[in-house]
Amino acid sequence: MLLTLALIILGTSILVFFSDEFARIIKKLFSVYWIRLLLPIIIVSMLIEHYMDWVFWLLLRGKEFILELVYCINAPLHLETTVIAQIIFLFLIANIPIWILHLLAKRKMIPKPWEHTYLTSILLWVVAVILLIVP
Repeated sequence: MLLTLALIILGTSILVFFSDEFARIIKKLFSVYWIRLLLPIIIVSMLIEHYMDWVFWLLLRGKEFILELVYCINAPLHLETTVIAQIIFLFLIANIPIWILHLLAKRKMIPKPWEHTYLTSILLWVVAVILLIVP
């Protein structure tokens, strides 16, 4: 326990002491174009591979949450199939972030809507579709 604590303190003190050199190395590394493209993909792939069980658990919980929302939408409609409720859910999941940000911009709580609002809503829609389709 004390050895681990001593190694953590030693490592962070080296990192702080040589922070300028580390910053220059990272800037040189990220000046290469293909590193900026591949490094995030490699890091995320390694994290997903390392935490595969947690990723599956998170996807399963997300699917259960989405299905609960679809069933809540379907309950007042009294339909035999949930297809219409799924369509309504997908419409709402894609449009609610846009509506909220435009409403906040209209009330002047934020100066302008976030520039990636539409991209975020499309990403939410795609993730929801994948979770609804995959059994």
